[in-house]
Amino acid sequence: MSEANNEQTGGKEFYLPELLFGYVESMLAGRTPAVQARILPFEEFISDPLHRPGFAGLHTTFMFHTRSTNLEKPLYYCVVDYPIMNASVTSFSNFYCIVVYSGLYQQTYSIMAGLLSDRSLRKFLLTGEEAVDDGSYPRLSRREAYVDLRETGAERADKPALDLTYLLSQLTVIIVTCHELGHIFGGHLQHSLTKNHMSEDAVQVDAQGIRRALEIDADVFGSLASALLMCNIKPYPRWSDLPLDLDMALRFLFVSCYATYSIMDLFGPVDPLVTRKVHPAPLLRIYIVGLIVSNALPVIIPASEREAIWDQASSSVRAVELALLATAGGSMMPEEALQYESAGSQLWDEHLGRWSTIKSSLDRKRLDVFPWSPVLP
Repeated sequence: MSEANNEQTGGKEFYLPELLFGYVESMLAGRTPAVQARILPFEEFISDPLHRPGFAGLHTTFMFHTRSTNLEKPLYYCVVDYPIMNASVTSFSNFYCIVVYSGLYQQTYSIMAGLLSDRSLRKFLLTGEEAVDDGSYPRLSRREAYVDLRETGAERADKPALDLTYLLSQLTVIIVTCHELGHIFGGHLQHSLTKNHMSEDAVQVDAQGIRRALEIDADVFGSLASALLMCNIKPYPRWSDLPLDLDMALRFLFVSCYATYSIMDLFGPVDPLVTRKVHPAPLLRIYIVGLIVSNALPVIIPASEREAIWDQASSSVRAVELALLATAGGSMMPEEALQYESAGSQLWDEHLGRWSTIKSSLDRKRLDVFPWSPVLP
């Protein structure tokens, strides 16, 4: 049985053993505010159709990126039955655990389905043909449009849209899981400022942006790790049905990233460029994805070209915005796009300005198991 086929019949090897649930539950209970939710037993998680995109994303990521990493202690994941878009990773004394909240993929599903009810977005994903902008002016704000899709998106979607929604929801989980792996392999959990637990906490004044730098570094790792997985995902269930080449794989990656970060933005502060949290504003993170993948992937895959990858990223953002306009009447205004582009460039310049000093204080040897790690900043 191939590893890809094993995704449908196995997978328990990566799931947190029930005898360890108490350690993770105690950690969750200590958070402020405490998360009053339960860890799903593996059999319940695997048997519920609502969790299938989550399982597919987590299992595929673990199969591809962790089977041969030889960490000093076991690495597991678990899913908490709680409707928030979040995930975290914690280092316990004898194991690592990535905790994913079911809302990560359940909150995105209806919105993704609504966006994919737009045939032009589906055609872009599958063929690369770009949608035509008819010059329509938005009748709703971008946020209002996403709220509308959250309520009505699943009703709008036909079977072709729902089939692609499954894949994009799976990709959401892959992207976030690769980010959490970046904390482990980047040496972040051994750093004194992380307290062995990474999550969406407020930045402390005396941290001088160090924790945000660690989050950006995890985004850097996650961007390239997700891209490389996508370039090799063809043998896995449901992906094998697509004529998947490099360009299509990158379109799926960038569309899923942009839609995911847009949905995260919906659940965040009204100010889209707020920086009160450890993570950068969600819509600035797509800038990092495009920058890293377009610069690093050509070094690893010579057949790819920087300019072509950057164009794929830009076209994917445009395709999602046009789909939002067509389905729900909202879209990003040109002046907003310029603000994001400027803020993303500034964020990256600030990161590079302090990263060499922070990087020198981290234990980065776990990255050595990835032959592509030397291209990371």
